Amino acid sequence: MRLVVIGGVAAGLSAAARARRLDRSLEIVVLEKGPEISYSACGLPYYVEGQVRDLADLVHFTPERFRRDRNIDVRTGAEVAAIHHSRREVALAGGERIHYDKLVVATGARALRSAFAGSDRPHVFTLQTLDDARRLKEFILTRRPKRALVVGAGYIGLEVATALRANGIAVTVVERETDVLGRGDAHLTKIVTALAGQHRIELRSALKRATSTASW
Repeated sequence: MRLVVIGGVAAGLSAAARARRLDRSLEIVVLEKGPEISYSACGLPYYVEGQVRDLADLVHFTPERFRRDRNIDVRTGAEVAAIHHSRREVALAGGERIHYDKLVVATGARALRSAFAGSDRPHVFTLQTLDDARRLKEFILTRRPKRALVVGAGYIGLEVATALRANGIAVTVVERETDVLGRGDAHLTKIVTALAGQHRIELRSALKRATSTASW
């Protein structure tokens, strides 16, 4: 029996590792469209800030280690273009088709860049991958922006705001919900808003649109 997992970061690899513990004979294939797996997305803002000096420090495992230690076939650069569930197969962007008996889709969230007019411009960023963090930090170092807008007051959004302030950038955070951190807690929101103000971060909530995107 073959298990195919789409997504090679935290959720996908956790599912694959758990499946291996439950069944030592199961064939497991993990498909990751990016070049890296098993990295700490929560650490990306700390790279932007400078606390993490090398992105490699955020990578916990390599595909080779998963193959050697857990007998899990992890393939990078393997973008799934379609799922044909009636035939129990996924089609890769390069044309290869991979059969599965069981399928786990763990691709994570997607930033709504289309919500921003001209979102293909180089000063609009998302922060989900190592390459996103690399691009953002390079932009800060080379372009020296003065102001930033962070859309989304979740954990990473607020961590990004702190990282940008550490780089001397004036920051405004906007959130479409009434409260921050997705907690629905007005008291917590009041505390976070006050702390943000102490660090000269303007926090605006209850706006109509939000994604985890930083824009200059």
